[in-house]
Order: sequence, then structure tokens, then C-alpha cells
Amino acid sequence: MNGTPFTAYMWPDTLEKPVLYPIVTGNGTTITRGFPTLPDERQDHPHHVGLWLNYGDVDGFDFWNNSDAIKPEQKPKMGSVKHREVVKAESKGDHATLQVKADWVSGDGKTRLLETTTFTFRAAADGARMIDRVT
Repeated sequence: MNGTPFTAYMWPDTLEKPVLYPIVTGNGTTITRGFPTLPDERQDHPHHVGLWLNYGDVDGFDFWNNSDAIKPEQKPKMGSVKHREVVKAESKGDHATLQVKADWVSGDGKTRLLETTTFTFRAAADGARMIDRVT
């Protein structure tokens, strides 16, 4: 926004869901923790990477807590959000829109949800940046 990075939508194989990472304020301060976690940061909650939207219980599967730190015997109870496609990415004036599709796949391999999300990002006149809307 205004020529400087705000965030990126990413879906590396090392994560169990797509995320917005990093998130950077108008004055350049990164407000998300490191990925991978930096040595001086708390090492708890390995699933807290960037900003993401999901749930802890979809048909009995946990899509919230899944991460590479989950013990193998717990994996069947977990779900993963798999990025499918970027439908639209455009920037106009003071805002940008990103629309994506993803599949929510449970630990038994079944697709439980088909997701289409539209993010709208906006830059305010004072230089503030925001995620204006998520639908």
C-alpha cells in the first residue's frame, strides 16, 4: 500500500492453512510473530502464524490447532485448509482486493467445506492500513 508492503497471502506446505503474513503497519512495524518463530519469541502455540480464519470444530475435526507440532496420533483428529486458487487480486486507489478458494480437508481425507473468501485491504489518508472487510 502506497508503495510499501502490508501483507502477503501465503500457503507453504509447512503450514496447515493459508495465512496473511507478515502484517506490517504504516510506520513499518511488523505486528505478527516470526515464521518460523524467532528465538526471542514465545515458542508456544506453533499454529499462530500470521492471520488466518478457521474453526476448532468442523464435523468433529480441529482446523484451528493443527500445526507441524501435532503428535502423529493426534493428526487424524485435525483438519487442514488447502489453498486451491487465487480468483482475483487487484488494487485500485486506496484499496486492494484478494479473493481465494480453499478446501477444508479433515483428518480422514474428506473435504468438509469449500471456502471462497474475499479480503479487502484499505489504506487510510493518515497512512494507517487495515483489513477492511473479509467475506
